[in-house]
Amino acid sequence: MRSVEEAEPTKGVAELYDRSSSVTEDILGDHLHTGIYFVDGSSHQEEETAFASLPRPDLIRIIRAAQVRTIDEALRFAAVPDDPRRSPKQIVDVGCGFGGTSKYVAKKYGATCHGITLSPVQAQKAQALAAAEGLANKVFFQVADALEQPFPDGQFELVWSLECGEHIHDKRKLFVSELVRVAAPGATIIILTWCHRDLSPSEESLKPEEKKLLKKICNAYYLKTCSPTNYVQLCESFSLQVHIFIF
Repeated sequence: MRSVEEAEPTKGVAELYDRSSSVTEDILGDHLHTGIYFVDGSSHQEEETAFASLPRPDLIRIIRAAQVRTIDEALRFAAVPDDPRRSPKQIVDVGCGFGGTSKYVAKKYGATCHGITLSPVQAQKAQALAAAEGLANKVFFQVADALEQPFPDGQFELVWSLECGEHIHDKRKLFVSELVRVAAPGATIIILTWCHRDLSPSEESLKPEEKKLLKKICNAYYLKTCSPTNYVQLCESFSLQVHIFIF
């Protein structure tokens, strides 16, 4: 049982996604996450200028491709096998949104995937989209809390969480411990999450202007961020073998 302080962000996140999902879906589609873009030799300003000049259908196509690239790069980095004899057959998508990733990995590996989200709006839409694609018997969605997952211990060979961890305030006690709990022996756990930068050896904290900006973002979206090194240390405390990729 969690305290009121721990429960309040959860309630806020659920309401945030119930309100905003239809708006973000228009641009981000059913993946609802950021992408990896490859524009060789271009500055950020040049990329922004190029994107702004694109017709909307072309822009949407680039965004969708970048989102899928994020998934593929994460799976490749984690060395998740494509060989049907060794690929994961039971997958959980923690913080599934509209189920884009759940459907993608289910089709890629011929797997069964369970997606959980705090948002009833997202869960209902995700299940409808899966049924429309003929995946109703392979991909399942429900309203559930990442901190109290409705699955038995050791069920999943791939535990996937994309842009969910930043919403979790107690990352050790309630988040990573739950990911570990539902992971089967030898499973792969993939966490893709927003972080603030690592501190330099001479720093004790972020700069005041950084903390001020970060506070505004966190308050608006019910976030609590930590650094990549914090995540590594946290995962290692569970005796996990950790590989980190920053982009």
